Amino acid sequence: MLLQKIKYLLCIFATLSFIDLLGQPSIPVDPLTGRADVTIPIWNLVNGQLSVPVALVYNSGGIKVEEKEGHAGVGWNLAAGGAVYREVRGIPDDYFGNGADPSDLRRGWLSGTIAQEVNNHTSTSDDDLNYCSDEQGDWTFLNNLAFNKDTEPDVYSFSAPGLSGQFVFGPDKLPKLIPYQDVQIVINNTTPTTPTASSVYSIVVTKNDGTKYTFGTGETTTRQAKYYTAGTVISQYLVQKKRYEKPLKFTSSWYLSSIQSPTGQIITFSRGPELISNSIKDVMIGYQGTSTGQVSKQYYMLDIVKRKNVTAINGASQSIVLEWLYANEMLTKITVKDNVFNDEKVFTLGYRFVKNPSDALGSKKRMYLNEVREASVNCDSFPAYIFEYYDIAWQSGWAYAQTTLPFHNDTTKQDMWGYFNDAATSKKPTLYYYASKSGAEKYRYYPIPGLSATATITGGTDRSVNPAKVMYGALKKITYPTGGDITITYEPNSYFDVEANQDNYGPGLRVAQLDINENVVGAPATVLNYEYKTTDNKSSGKWVYRPAFGYHDVTKLYATRDDQSPEPMLLYERATIRQVGKGKTVYEYILPGMYPLATATPDWTATKNKVARNYSGSCSSQGLLTNDYYRYPFAPNKGFGFERGLINKVSEYSNLGSLLHEKTYTYQRLNTSASLGKSVKGIRYELLNDTQIGGNAALGSSNIFVFGQYTLFTNENKLVLTETDRTMDMADLSKVLESSTTYTFNSTHYLLDYLTQQNSDGITYKTKYKYAKDFANLTNPSGDVNSQMIKKLNDDFQHGAVVETINSVINGSETVTGATLNLYGSFSDSLSTKTFALPVASRVFNGTTGFSEATVVPASGSNQALQFSPSVYRQLNNVDQYDFYGNALALSDNQKNISSVHLGFKNSLPIATIRNAAADEALFAGFETYTGGEFNIIPTGLSRPTGRSGRKALQMINGTLLQRTNIVKGNSRYYRYSCFVNGGNTAQLTFKVYNGTTLVGSAAVPYEVGDIGQWKYAEGIIDLNAITTGSVFKLTMESNATIAVDDIAFYPETASVTSYTYDPLYGKTSVTDSRGTSMYYEYDNLGRLKYIKDQDKNLRQTSDYYYYAQEYPELNATFSTTHQKHQVVTGAQVTYTAGFNCSSPVTHDWYVNDVKLGNNVTQFTYTYSTPGQYVLKHTVSHPTYGSKSYSITYDVITIGNGPM
Repeated sequence: MLLQKIKYLLCIFATLSFIDLLGQPSIPVDPLTGRADVTIPIWNLVNGQLSVPVALVYNSGGIKVEEKEGHAGVGWNLAAGGAVYREVRGIPDDYFGNGADPSDLRRGWLSGTIAQEVNNHTSTSDDDLNYCSDEQGDWTFLNNLAFNKDTEPDVYSFSAPGLSGQFVFGPDKLPKLIPYQDVQIVINNTTPTTPTASSVYSIVVTKNDGTKYTFGTGETTTRQAKYYTAGTVISQYLVQKKRYEKPLKFTSSWYLSSIQSPTGQIITFSRGPELISNSIKDVMIGYQGTSTGQVSKQYYMLDIVKRKNVTAINGASQSIVLEWLYANEMLTKITVKDNVFNDEKVFTLGYRFVKNPSDALGSKKRMYLNEVREASVNCDSFPAYIFEYYDIAWQSGWAYAQTTLPFHNDTTKQDMWGYFNDAATSKKPTLYYYASKSGAEKYRYYPIPGLSATATITGGTDRSVNPAKVMYGALKKITYPTGGDITITYEPNSYFDVEANQDNYGPGLRVAQLDINENVVGAPATVLNYEYKTTDNKSSGKWVYRPAFGYHDVTKLYATRDDQSPEPMLLYERATIRQVGKGKTVYEYILPGMYPLATATPDWTATKNKVARNYSGSCSSQGLLTNDYYRYPFAPNKGFGFERGLINKVSEYSNLGSLLHEKTYTYQRLNTSASLGKSVKGIRYELLNDTQIGGNAALGSSNIFVFGQYTLFTNENKLVLTETDRTMDMADLSKVLESSTTYTFNSTHYLLDYLTQQNSDGITYKTKYKYAKDFANLTNPSGDVNSQMIKKLNDDFQHGAVVETINSVINGSETVTGATLNLYGSFSDSLSTKTFALPVASRVFNGTTGFSEATVVPASGSNQALQFSPSVYRQLNNVDQYDFYGNALALSDNQKNISSVHLGFKNSLPIATIRNAAADEALFAGFETYTGGEFNIIPTGLSRPTGRSGRKALQMINGTLLQRTNIVKGNSRYYRYSCFVNGGNTAQLTFKVYNGTTLVGSAAVPYEVGDIGQWKYAEGIIDLNAITTGSVFKLTMESNATIAVDDIAFYPETASVTSYTYDPLYGKTSVTDSRGTSMYYEYDNLGRLKYIKDQDKNLRQTSDYYYYAQEYPELNATFSTTHQKHQVVTGAQVTYTAGFNCSSPVTHDWYVNDVKLGNNVTQFTYTYSTPGQYVLKHTVSHPTYGSKSYSITYDVITIGNGPM
């Protein structure tokens, strides 16, 4: 069995990174959430074992009325790299006060003993609120916090290629994973001390194969609670207000800065200039005091966010450059660059402005992604991905697209969750209060049929879901470059409301239908219908935590404009996908610990929110207050995400309803050690104030806290236990072929220990895995290199490396039927500063008796070694050579067959593959790229004319010396040389071989009169009998005249060499075998394979490309600017420069507030002399291709009169 490290030898072109932008239409839908996974792949940057996909990703859950653009327009974001995102709960964990302000006593979770105090606190109060002496302990604890101590751990979510998860800091201030996975997290602080010393500067996550992800300096947020009106008495949401009365700056995310393999291969990420934006979140409430209700503006939270967009992704052989329009922060172009030839592939993004007709100047416009296309550097273009959206009508020319969506802050016409309903006249909801109900059911946004509400908090507005308009602004159709298309039909999310005994609408969208047209002649359209129903035809939607818009204190009922619940997520327990005329597939999921449950097996509980009063001989009135679940202050429930959403069953049915195939799953809780820290507690609390809103009573006169102490499961996970597959016999559906697979995980290191498979015949097949971690007791190895490397794998957090795999059959007794053992060796980098443990041999079971598993002997003490039985293993493969980055260069098998490779283009592509010789026993020089297996050229700086097979050859002159001094003599007496020669005159090339300084062989290659002006292939043999096998010799090559040479090879006579040339961004351009016979591959301007030709350049194959629609050059109206948007203030003089256009002639016109001020100039300067709103627009026009516009809206202020 070949090792993972050397699989590329079997597929030498696997490292090419091209992603086909012409793929057929396909959009997967997640039955658990009902969301479509809309992804437009752009490129996959590869560096050895590392890869970074770059794609555009769409949020198909619906577009909110106030939603701003993502990286690529409304709903679209760039997936390229990653970050660690922080959800701040309370005060940022790593906040230790403001050194410049001694009065700032705020302290985060990691400060002092705060985390320990919160986790040690145990509430002693019961649910009988007629007595409150038992509440004193809780009240004292909360009161002593003085709003300054953080009581909740922040939640950190990390995401990067091949990596995702969450963690929190435990009471020991160390990261605790949610859920558990085998990674290592190292926190680096601004000063190199303990995690309590200062803020988190960087985070390093290492996978168990040794791959390191470094997340460095990222996005910062400065947060402050601010008054609408100075002197306002704040009576609600007091804790947040007190904590952020003074501004507080923290890191809100850490950007991925690099990914590095254990052998030093690296991909890095660069970011552009700092961008500044503000966001405001209103804290507003309505309350039931009169029949019409009242509204109070409490305060607002201002976030000033500073962030940077990724501008480059850098690998060894390729890099990706991302260009942004910084004024609008939109991604406009992605350029993939080859780092050897400097070739480029260009992907462009086209946008259209969309506005409501009432927005005359377009000051509240949004940018929507209209197309994505690949374009060549000479302006040729592929057909584009074209996007259409609900209720958005593209206009001809540069005119704004029109929409019913209002697109501005504090807008009306929103449903309860912010999606368009075209009805609401304010954001205040209408709530129905049911005193007899418990939990969240006391406050309902849908009334209970047949039951009168105890009270109604009315806003006189309709914030219900409008199923006919909730999809406005959402992606409707994608037309693919092939001409195929997919239309997405949505419907509102729904759930079954137990109290109302009916289905009700929830937030956002789910997919109801996909219409797929592949644009293939004669192929019918595919129609997929999605249904989210239980078997009794009710909605299968369930809430994780039901949305919360209402709460009360002692005497009053309140309504909030926005949902206050901590996790308002809808999941579907059952979903059916029907394909018209083809049958259906039913998906069933496990959803434990969902609303309205208070408990669930095995150990989940909802958080009970409780009351805490100060007991001073008597109790203040509890009034409306009770201890209950799903209530204010809406503390999170016990974390159970690792248990939810696991697939339970997948059933496939025929068009007639017959069951054809079924898969069922069971699961097991991973038995992790308690020493890892399996839970972290937090407390969310509020201080109630029952004074009249807007009155003058002292803050906190009620002296009552409400709080919820919640638990986060950490270092827990749930994994598959059994997978049962049942397939019906198509000839007789009563007959079933069944197989079952059981997974067992190790109780010490939690990796997969073994799996067993049982078929209908009752025989069990078992596969057992042993990792480096299984030999962690090998701490004092002997001189055995393999044993030393097993220890190194564990020391370097590469303990997931598989050492032994054992296959057996259980039929009464267990019999070993196969096994593989991987042995490791020591290798170093180019500077010999680091050593790596890499696979050097693979051995397989030979079928003899007496098999025993590998083990460490002795189990402890000194001179330990990994012991296995050599008599039961035979050699399969050896890795004989690696380069300095851990790429395998030579492989041999048990028959002494050798395969090796010379890698070029920064060790990414095979330049020469060699059979029956090691890489260092052969020379190949193609002069395209450095491989380490070619000549040194003396003198340097010689001309590189066009090559025979690739782009480059070498022009030798009289006196040129090509030499290589470190060729290893292979197991062959004779060596073969070959080369191609071309020139304008006669010449003679001479090969010479030296053993030390002694000339032991030579050969002359004449280039004669009849050869002039054409490539001549020359080959021959040199006798190297005088050189001992395994020793090093020197090879030189000289010319007596000016001559071009290419594809020079020197290798053992018993070996063969195949060479390759490339356009690295497109593919191979030639393949030449040991006989000098070549095949050539030519590409068009867009990198598509056009011709295949033989060695005589005769055409063997041609490819023509036809478009579904005629392509025309795309006009570019974008421009660069000397100022970022926030820098444009009164008096600023800003210069705009038009972007490049492929087409000509074009005119450039510039408008300020629709007044043309720049007439056909590519550069325009304007001074913003007075404050106000300005729309700067640039229009590009072509006599054939029409016109296109791009604009920026500025809110220009005078410095000192408002925030920038």
